[in-house]
Amino acid sequence: MKQDGPNGLEGWTVGTGKNYRDEWMNSNLVVRTKGGNVVKFRAEYAFIDKWGFADNNQCVVIRSINARGPFYWQKYEIKSGKLIADYYRSKDPEHIPAWVSPFLE
Repeated sequence: MKQDGPNGLEGWTVGTGKNYRDEWMNSNLVVRTKGGNVVKFRAEYAFIDKWGFADNNQCVVIRSINARGPFYWQKYEIKSGKLIADYYRSKDPEHIPAWVSPFLE
């Protein structure tokens, strides 16, 4: 699942292995900057089903899921590769952070 972002950013998910159903698990995201730097991010769950650039393209948000169950969202800073926020909906369904909203559906 490849996406091109503004300012020369691009990203794609990477299959890391197969599960017991012989399905590829794409739990890694790779982002390449305009300068050619490559940053890798690992999702909490086995399948990245949605991701995108956020915060004026300074961050990426990853939505991942296992074969069943609720989604898990992670927000990483691209420059440092550090996790700066996460959200697990089943623990707090009433208080959805604003950064998660564009990645709900």
